[in-house]
Amino acid sequence: MPLFDRYSRLRKDIREGKLLTGAKEILPHLSGRLSRADLPELLVEPGNRGELRAVIEFAIEKKMRLAITSGLRPAEVKNLASHLLILTSRLAAAPEISEARRTAHVDGGLSVESLAVDLARTSLRWPPLLPIPAKTSLGEMIALGWEGLRTWQDGGTLSHLRAVEWMAFDGTTYRSGPACLTENEPDVSGFLFGSRGAMGVITALELELAQRPAARSAILLELPDAHAAVATLTELRAATPLPETVVYWGEIATRILREGNDHRVSASAGVLLTVEWGDDVECVPEAWASCGKLLREETAIRALWEDLFRFPRTAARLYPERTGIRLKMPAPALPELEEAAADLGREFNLPVALWGTVESGQLQVWALQPDGESRTVQHAEELLRKLYEIALGLGARPAPGCVLPFDGALLNGAASDSPAKELRRLMLEKCDPHGLYS
Repeated sequence: MPLFDRYSRLRKDIREGKLLTGAKEILPHLSGRLSRADLPELLVEPGNRGELRAVIEFAIEKKMRLAITSGLRPAEVKNLASHLLILTSRLAAAPEISEARRTAHVDGGLSVESLAVDLARTSLRWPPLLPIPAKTSLGEMIALGWEGLRTWQDGGTLSHLRAVEWMAFDGTTYRSGPACLTENEPDVSGFLFGSRGAMGVITALELELAQRPAARSAILLELPDAHAAVATLTELRAATPLPETVVYWGEIATRILREGNDHRVSASAGVLLTVEWGDDVECVPEAWASCGKLLREETAIRALWEDLFRFPRTAARLYPERTGIRLKMPAPALPELEEAAADLGREFNLPVALWGTVESGQLQVWALQPDGESRTVQHAEELLRKLYEIALGLGARPAPGCVLPFDGALLNGAASDSPAKELRRLMLEKCDPHGLYS
């Protein structure tokens, strides 16, 4: 034990949590290629809100910058020397689920897997849970702006959020959302969605649950190209009942799914649309029936999604590294984006996979790489930069929480003098008065 311990007072405050220092203790919680400049000086996993407040007060006193991660999986970090890294994984008490009110009160550090297990014991569900990346916390989901896939009928995550509570970087706790709305308290939860923690640590959420449907129906449509997908998407908007989930798999994504699921995707499929209804659909138009088989049994629908969700693992097996962005993309622009992705893929010798939802959801754009060498990464970033500029011209915009792996100075969403940007600036000043957030 050193004669002088800079963290002695903070150690006394961290009774239920953990305080780690030194590379030997910190490295198991990090991933990727790390240099000495990437390692945080201190890693703290507060066990409750009081300990979280003590960590923030310590950072203010010591003038230490803060970064946040869930702690549910090793974190990728960069340039965190002299920083304090907060893990939220212990802020994860059992959720309080009310079947009568159809709500759930959950801690921000709770994993989405844990919530899914608890909801499975009830007649309720939280629609955005399909799908969420493994080992993601509820707070992280909000901070990163994840929408899930069930956005077609009822919208994304914010449509199913009643309130969000967060602790600002001065130790003050705030609560906002539709359930807290008053004349003097506007709903600012949308500014937290995709903020990546810039306004504080998300400590609790109140979720609006939905009744689990008595029946489900789904179909995997094998289509020749993106033009046919857009035509089908237009027809789906007028369908009765309206689908809950419509997922697009582009040309490269379809090829990867074919390699990972020999029995599921035929050789003639150019692109795919996965359509799911929270209803018992007896039949579909003849044009759709000729492109896929309607599934009405729960086991068959579950097997379909299990096969489709092999996509990231199959992609990683074929292409060990990837660089990606997420877009809010109008559906009619898909054919032009596919064409641009194919052209740039040939130019840089890197395939580009498009998959996800369009318009109210998020389209994933992955530049797939044979390795993680710096030259390959640079090519992937340059490819995505060019494709992103094309996407902007087609009406796209970055999804909330998306980190662009290239200079995004000209890619900011709203105009610099817009009321939304001014409100966000005021919130940042109020929630981080000491400039702690990194």
